[in-house]
Amino acid sequence: MKPLHFSARAYFVVFALVVATLTMSFRAQTAGNVRWSSQVTKLGNGIAELNFTANIPAGWHIYSQSMDGAKGPLPTTFEFEPAKGAFELEGTTNESGKLTSVYEPVFEMDVNYYEGTATFKQRVRYKEGEPVQLTAIVSYMLCNENECKPPVDEELTIIIE
Repeated sequence: MKPLHFSARAYFVVFALVVATLTMSFRAQTAGNVRWSSQVTKLGNGIAELNFTANIPAGWHIYSQSMDGAKGPLPTTFEFEPAKGAFELEGTTNESGKLTSVYEPVFEMDVNYYEGTATFKQRVRYKEGEPVQLTAIVSYMLCNENECKPPVDEELTIIIE
């Protein structure tokens, strides 16, 4: 039997196909992920403002907290849990960014969503001098023109020192 000999060109083609396949697989897994960042601003007198920024991938959007109707998409929500130390919420979580309001025939209702960047702010009262660690659980649904990804619950930890 005669041994098979492959040229350098054949190896390069096989290598290029493997790399292309792996790259497409990786992009499919990571496309549409929201990157969250958080920051604390102390306002004085035991009040702090928690800032959560959603960096939304191009072509995708997340829904506002303000959605009318029960049959529409999942609105973005925040739930706060103490991990260490005590805190009290002051008011509700506010949101800002470029809000788009459109009628969605699929949901048969008007929907509100953010593209690019959205910021969510929540004021808390805490005991000064004692560090407070809390967990914010943000629930959201990420969609584009053609599809919606399953709802996501993401835990964000914040420390007020």
